[in-house]
Amino acid sequence: MNFDEAINGLNTMLGRIIDENKEYLSGLLLLSRDGSLLAYRTNGPVLGDRSDAEVALPASKLMECINKFIESSRIGSFRSMVMETPELIIVINSTSNGSIMALMPPSVPTGVAYMVIDRYMQQLDQAMADIERSERDITIEEIGRPGEGSESLAPDDFDYIILYLRERLKAVAKG
Repeated sequence: MNFDEAINGLNTMLGRIIDENKEYLSGLLLLSRDGSLLAYRTNGPVLGDRSDAEVALPASKLMECINKFIESSRIGSFRSMVMETPELIIVINSTSNGSIMALMPPSVPTGVAYMVIDRYMQQLDQAMADIERSERDITIEEIGRPGEGSESLAPDDFDYIILYLRERLKAVAKG
């Protein structure tokens, strides 16, 4: 599976999960092992009909939650976390290939989020593994130096590969 197919498949899967659980989920975010955002999908505006000023607080809380979780998972202190704000409940669960974040309205019991995440954990973890594998399979040939495999990359090549992947992701996201 190539990178475009992996990202398209993941976006389709997230859309299906959100549609099947729209009464519980406001959004889903998938983070790679290093904490970078792989994909996200929301069920309309995450916080309903709110102004930008009201959305700023939960966005900062979301980033705080991501950063705390990444730091704690590096030292192995826990594999899941819940953060509650008056506007939003954030549940994060760690998998072998990254982390799944569920965003929910405060009226939804936290246990429901864990049940939803658990129901799709294997599928989402496999999708994250497919993306990681497709990133790893990109060769120098695709970025301009024919005939050499990815294991021959020089340190200077990594910046270019990251830019290449970001551009591919933007192109796929635009459709």
